[in-house]
Amino acid sequence: MKIKVILCLLLFSTMNSCQIHWEKTSDWTLYGYQGSQMFKIPLDSLSSFDTLNLNQDTVTSYLTNSRILDSKDQGVWMGGYLTTCKLAGGLRKIDFSNYGNFFYDEKSKTYYQLSASKSDAWNSYLQNCLMTLARKRTANAH
Repeated sequence: MKIKVILCLLLFSTMNSCQIHWEKTSDWTLYGYQGSQMFKIPLDSLSSFDTLNLNQDTVTSYLTNSRILDSKDQGVWMGGYLTTCKLAGGLRKIDFSNYGNFFYDEKSKTYYQLSASKSDAWNSYLQNCLMTLARKRTANAH
C-alpha cells in the first residue's frame, strides 16, 4: 500500500513539473499567419511572416492559470494564431486555437486550456493584434 501511495505522489509531482511557468517566458511574438496548417510550419520558417510583439504582462495575465489538458481532450482546431516565446534561453512555438480556449506548446507536445473566464478576452486580444499586424502590413505596402 505504501508503495502505491509513493508512486502516486511521484507521478503527481512529475506531472506538476511539466507545467510551464508562463511568467518566466519573454519575447512573445505573433506571426501574420492564421489558418489550419500552422502545425506544419517549422520554427525556422517563421521569419518569412510579418510579426508583432505581444505585451508581456497581457500574455502572462491570460496564461498564468492555464492547465495541462489530457492529450485526448485536444479540442477542435479550426485555425488559430501562431506565436513564439522565449523560455530558459530557447525559442518555443505556441499555437493558439481561435475556436476554443486551448493552445499547444510544440516543444513539449503539451496541450493547455485557458481559464474559461479569460477565453473570450484572450481571443479578442489576439484578433486585435492580428488586425494591427494587417494594418501595419498595408501601411508598409504603400
